[in-house]
Amino acid sequence: MADLLPRDTGAWFPRVELERAPADAPPGTPLPGAHRPLYRLRPAPARSTTARVWGMAVRDPRRTPRHKGPDLAALAAVRARAAAADADEALLVTADGVVIEAANSSLLWWEGETLCHPAGELPVLPGVTAALLLDHATRTGVPVRPVRRRLSALADLEVWVTNALHGLRPVTAWTGITLPTAAPPRAPAWQSWLDTLPTPLP
Repeated sequence: MADLLPRDTGAWFPRVELERAPADAPPGTPLPGAHRPLYRLRPAPARSTTARVWGMAVRDPRRTPRHKGPDLAALAAVRARAAAADADEALLVTADGVVIEAANSSLLWWEGETLCHPAGELPVLPGVTAALLLDHATRTGVPVRPVRRRLSALADLEVWVTNALHGLRPVTAWTGITLPTAAPPRAPAWQSWLDTLPTPLP
């Protein structure tokens, strides 16, 4: 798949999928029920450095929250509602209101000098960018703690949403609710560190 990526010009956001062959697959395709990899070369959307998050605390609609793919349509519907509320992202919560992540991003926040993330028993999609940041924190002596919090507990805290496209974005506003945000003094240094990680393709 990496060999198919353009080397010359353009900004790209490629996608690799694993597709199950349909039961009525024609001859020459994978056997019914078998899986095949698919490659899609997509232009990269515009990147942003901050995020406005819809704080209406949508109950997580996913059926397979730890695997990306089966629930993309449900998450797209949530993001459309967030966009209508002048937000870039939408917060997902458990049935009892504990924050999990955003519809298309992982969620991290600071409590004092500690970098916090949703507890491991919560239905969180493993985020590559969040894992890089948490590993960097551990290696540089920054305390890291998994916790369970409701949205109200994030008032006046530095909160980040992270994903592969945008990297790290501090939350600058919660839309749809009245919840104060904090200035993100730590974000620029961590954004700069993420920017050192990409390497040219051979």
